[in-house]
Amino acid sequence: MNRRNFLLASSGIAGGLIVPSARATVPCPPPVVTAGTATATSPSCPSPAGSSALAALAASMSSGQWANFTMGGMGLSLLDAGSGHSITEFSARGHWDPVHKKIQYWGQGHYSGEKLITWDDATNQWSTGPGAGLGSIGHGYFHLALDPATGDLYLRGYGTSSIRKKPYGGSWTGIVNCNNAGNQVAGGLEWFPALNNGAGGLVFCDVISAETWNASSNAWTQRSTSIAGLGNYHNWAATAGGSLYFGGGNGSSTMYRMSATGAIAAAPSTPIAAGVGEGIVMRHPDGNQLLLFTQGSTGTVYRFNGTSWASAGSHQIGGATNLWFGVTVPDYGVVLFVAQTASAGTPTVKVYKA
Repeated sequence: MNRRNFLLASSGIAGGLIVPSARATVPCPPPVVTAGTATATSPSCPSPAGSSALAALAASMSSGQWANFTMGGMGLSLLDAGSGHSITEFSARGHWDPVHKKIQYWGQGHYSGEKLITWDDATNQWSTGPGAGLGSIGHGYFHLALDPATGDLYLRGYGTSSIRKKPYGGSWTGIVNCNNAGNQVAGGLEWFPALNNGAGGLVFCDVISAETWNASSNAWTQRSTSIAGLGNYHNWAATAGGSLYFGGGNGSSTMYRMSATGAIAAAPSTPIAAGVGEGIVMRHPDGNQLLLFTQGSTGTVYRFNGTSWASAGSHQIGGATNLWFGVTVPDYGVVLFVAQTASAGTPTVKVYKA
């Protein structure tokens, strides 16, 4: 090899070995850092390319941390039900649609208007959808269910056997009425993915009964009419770890577990009374546990691991009793809350990293 070729070859080898230096990415600090009762606001960071604002916030948070979150379109006008009332009144929880990455919530003010509102993760923007047309009286309660495989919504009317369905992107329509054995104001309606051999289906529970719905036959099956220990209304329902749990209502801490076959058995009581106006039970983002939030501006968070309940710290939701709702967002490991201190009050949004 002559000297010219040797120098060219050597420079090529060297060029292949030398890697341009790059500064390491500095992680974004949490937007709000909480220590005890004190909070501090950190400098803002841009969202990573291809990441939503909520995803970026969740990634910056530690387990057990609370943070403020700004959502486009969130304001008093979005939640206004007319006549000085809000759609957050006597609410409990909305739903995360993992297929379309949206939050869906339906609520109604006291003897006033009803609204379906939707938040889009990609744009961080709320919008208003079509009402369900269920009449002039009712609230959100635990009456909205969502099929996570399709994004379809189901809604039970106030004190009625009527169940409405809204296919994703479609209009509200009806399914066959449930049995409504207890004939009470507010029960628990939830989608149970493990039901019907994994096809999923609805579960409705009330003060004395629990029943399931099969979409393929459009029929309800009564699983029990002798449920004991539940309150007259304001009952709850939530899924976790392949089971559906339900109970509570009007001072009750009784809890039951339903299996994928529809069999019902007693489960450990909640540590406080659960249900609308007392303690809101929601699925943990990991899908295997339950979370219970004492309703009110502050209170205790409890976690159920499938065997027992334990305290998991305090919450910072900030809304008045009966004026906030939560949404579990498994994709980001968080629970998001929309809260008001009064029906005509400015809403705030808090995110909890579970």
